[in-house]
Amino acid sequence: MKLQVLRIAVISFALLTLLTSSGTAGLRKDGQWLIFEGTVVKVGKAPPAVCGVLAPYRLAKYHVDRVYEGSYSQSEIVVDHLFCKMDVLEDFKVGDKVIVVIDLQKRPAEIWNDEEVRRKDDKIKRFYVAKSVSRATSCCDF
Repeated sequence: MKLQVLRIAVISFALLTLLTSSGTAGLRKDGQWLIFEGTVVKVGKAPPAVCGVLAPYRLAKYHVDRVYEGSYSQSEIVVDHLFCKMDVLEDFKVGDKVIVVIDLQKRPAEIWNDEEVRRKDDKIKRFYVAKSVSRATSCCDF
């Protein structure tokens, strides 16, 4: 029981930190965010484009373990991560637990099909652009 309470506290703190530190405090709109805890299924290759010329995105596929805000009914999701200032996915590997915050009102500036996570002939109904991604911690990780 104590472990579960501590886990909820850690996840709540992580979500609060993600939302407030990224400048979204006071700007939230209902239905704008999808926040989930997931497991990394695959990290796509880094795009070759240089930031400033294009807006490159690196793709990742996650198994959705638990949704904290918004709704998502599929078991897996492909997320576009902006690859401009730094590679936020470079330290993640298959099996890692993560918290992902998605801005549902945002669409990728450039569509990147890396032919690993997303192929050019895939039928995409909706794109999911990450606002942030962080490693999910357990009670013993801090």
